[in-house]
Amino acid sequence: MNEQEPIHLYLSRYREHLQYLRDTGQETPGWRELRDEDLPGFLQITDSTIEIKESDVVRDLAREGSWKPGSSISMQMQLKDGTVYIMHGYFVEDKKDWYPNENPVVHKSNNCGFCQSIIGLGKDGNVKEEFCMLPLPEKKYLFEEMLNRHREDLYHS
Repeated sequence: MNEQEPIHLYLSRYREHLQYLRDTGQETPGWRELRDEDLPGFLQITDSTIEIKESDVVRDLAREGSWKPGSSISMQMQLKDGTVYIMHGYFVEDKKDWYPNENPVVHKSNNCGFCQSIIGLGKDGNVKEEFCMLPLPEKKYLFEEMLNRHREDLYHS
């Protein structure tokens, strides 16, 4: 395993996070294959909405475990297979950009292509309102895709 400076778990982007996992040997061959073969087709957003709260309480990254006033975002997206997710994030002043929060993606549909089809969990059940098992790098990927889709609304000044 390579000695490399750790990345910030939440304040890093998808490609940076994925490269870090690969450089440090933390990505298994099975996950690499899944990311290279199955996930690109699954992670295609067909419809989406965002809601921005200009005055909210968000994580204060300068003081671990504390909160401060800030802007938050709620993102709902539908994927090509019909899976619907919701995730949240906030604006990080130091970075002048939006980042996902620490919570997992939540299912907003009865079925989930990732949990039920790709990894085979909860095949027969209704997963609506449950946390999704989608890994953090893929959550970041979807979050960044949403930033691109809604760029005009998010970066208006």
